[in-house]
Order: sequence, then structure tokens, then C-alpha cells
Amino acid sequence: MAIMEAVHSIDSNIDWRFVSYGTGASTLSEFGYAVVDLQFPDENPFLETIIASFKVINELSPRVVISHEEFAAVLAAKIHGTPAIFLTDWFENENRIAMQVLAYAELVIFLGERGVFDEPTFLKNKVIYVGTFVRDFKYHIGDRERARREMGIGNDLTVVSMLPGGWTEQRAPVFDLLVPAFLRLERSKKLLCWVAGEDFSALRDRAKGMPDVLVLKKHWPFEQLIVATDLVITKGNRVTIMEAARLGVPSISLSHGLNPAEDFIVPRINPTSRCVSRELMSSSYQDV
Repeated sequence: MAIMEAVHSIDSNIDWRFVSYGTGASTLSEFGYAVVDLQFPDENPFLETIIASFKVINELSPRVVISHEEFAAVLAAKIHGTPAIFLTDWFENENRIAMQVLAYAELVIFLGERGVFDEPTFLKNKVIYVGTFVRDFKYHIGDRERARREMGIGNDLTVVSMLPGGWTEQRAPVFDLLVPAFLRLERSKKLLCWVAGEDFSALRDRAKGMPDVLVLKKHWPFEQLIVATDLVITKGNRVTIMEAARLGVPSISLSHGLNPAEDFIVPRINPTSRCVSRELMSSSYQDV
């Protein structure tokens, strides 16, 4: 959304259509954008996504397809004869099928620095490195008191925020690790804010009787909560870690090893970011 809004500010005559599924589609719709929903879950089936993407491209007849880490859309565009631009911030072994798909993109825009990942040899002269992309923030670290005041959080509270992104407790459980560890913090006034998303109902029930644990379904803008926080904890989601680092708030990443690219990127974002491995997660609360 931020990228397309920036493009539109440069040329308001550009017309675009968002095509997504799962959390992406619901988020776009929630923010008032028209979106073609492919009706897939977040873990979308690859072959079916190629077919669905082709049908949408054929119907809309765009001048260009811009794909954010959706490899199936690149293949669908190639089959249709429409140029595709691919957005990513990671590469993997060039012999993997996913990487080979990028040979069919007209251009790859890499949202990071050159040299962090080995560039596939077949992408020579097709990759533009633009550096880390972070959206414009409505709150900054200097707005800490205002953010807390607007959220009803006292300045004397030690605040820890859990921002898990799309990693649910079913896929990447940390509740039984994090909450006991938080409750053992030697602070008389403290608050754990957990933005639970799909886990809201279940975690709200589990947190009953814990006055220091606040479970939220969602919160926007995210940076309001981040700057109101003393420590951000995530499940490896690199964008949140990146934004916390840019805002000057320390963070800890609890990884289940489900996304190797994020495990590689997170500890390289900023010295204030710390990556906690799956092995460390199995250690005692005291060690964490």
C-alpha cells in the first residue's frame, strides 16, 4: 500500500488494481482499497495460484504486473505475455524452482542492499537494489509520551509488546514461554501488549486473570504501539523488526525456523535487534 501510494503521488494518472488473498486481501479491504480476492488461504497452493492469476491478468489486461514475492504471478504474466516486475528482499539457491521463476521477470527490485544474498547468475543486469524500504511513520520515538497518553498507558509502566505478524500460536507457539517470563520481570508496574490477530479470542481467554497482560485483536498505526513500548518481541517477522530498529526501539525475535530468509535477515538489520533461535527458545525462562 505504501509503495503504490508513493507511486501514485508521482503520477496520479497511474491506475492500479490490488490482487491478493488471505490476510493480504482482508488487510487491503480493511484499509478501504478495492482488491480482487483470489480466495486462497495465506499458505496458497502454487499451481492453483498460477491459474487464478492468469485469469485475473487476462480479465484486467494490465500494462504491467507487479508481484511482491508471489512467484506464481510472474509465471502467469509470462504466459499471458504481460511484463512482470518482482519485489523481494531475499534470494535463495538459484537451482530452486522459485528462483528460476524470476528468469521470467522483466525486472527485480530488491528492497535491500547488494551483497547480502548471492544474486542468481541468470538475473545479471535485471536487479535494481534500492535499499531497505520503510513506510512513512505517523509516530516517532519523540512521540512516546503522546502515544502512551493516547493509548491510556502510564509513563511509569514498563511495556513489552508482542507483535507476531501472521504467525499464529498454532503455527509458532510462544505464549507459554513469553507470558511466564514476562510475569517474572521484577517490575511493580508493567504491561504486556499482545496484538493477537486470529488468536485474539483464544489468547484473551488464556490471559483472563492476568491484569498485566493486555490482548488486542489489532492495532494501527503499529508505530504508535512501538514507540510506546520499551521492548518489541516478534516471531521473526522482519518488517516489524526493521520498523522497530528504524524507530530506535530494541527488539527480540523468537524464531521457529519456519522462514529461513527472515532468520538470515533479522540479525543483520540493526545492532538493536536480537535474533533468538529455536534452540534458545527451548531453554529456561530465566535464560530468555
